Amino acid sequence: MEASNYGSKICDVGIVRSLFKDNTFTIEDCFTEIYHNSDDAESENIIVYIIGYDGKKWLVFHDDGCGMTLKDINNSLHLLHRSDVVKKHGKFNFGGKASVLYLSGIKNPDVDYVGNIVVYSKNDSDNEVCYIMKGRDIYNNGWTNSVKPQYLHNNENMIVDNMKNIHPYEKGTKIYIQLTEDIYNDLTHSLENIMNYLN
Repeated sequence: MEASNYGSKICDVGIVRSLFKDNTFTIEDCFTEIYHNSDDAESENIIVYIIGYDGKKWLVFHDDGCGMTLKDINNSLHLLHRSDVVKKHGKFNFGGKASVLYLSGIKNPDVDYVGNIVVYSKNDSDNEVCYIMKGRDIYNNGWTNSVKPQYLHNNENMIVDNMKNIHPYEKGTKIYIQLTEDIYNDLTHSLENIMNYLN
């Protein structure tokens, strides 16, 4: 091995598998993390529901918080990003990502696993922004450059466009997570525990 190849490095795929696949999150932890993000955004209401789209079940989190600008949503994708904004909860900028990926089924990525996650956000000073995250791609290729935020009106992804049309856009943030059958079943069996845990 060349001497120039020695030295400290980060294995991007290893980071993904350690933070997002092999973590010890539970479904209750995931709901708590997403609630904390909404609370940091000063949400007064957080609505959670499941919809059907294109033969798949999608878990939806919808809050009425301050929303994000393109810069904010981009910073949210920087793992371990140190922000000047003081938050009540989040510190390391991966809990929310770990939660949505867990809920998409990344812990058990079988051959059919896709892991679509669509995030929209709108605040008072910028146009709607969005990104789509694919758990399978992140699992295989790592985190760096795997998710690209953009303005909603510039997005040509069919899933993003169709989700936008299903629910008219409002201020705040909406997260759509495509569920595997296993996660859907776990959610339906854990609903009472989730509610008690959050309370």
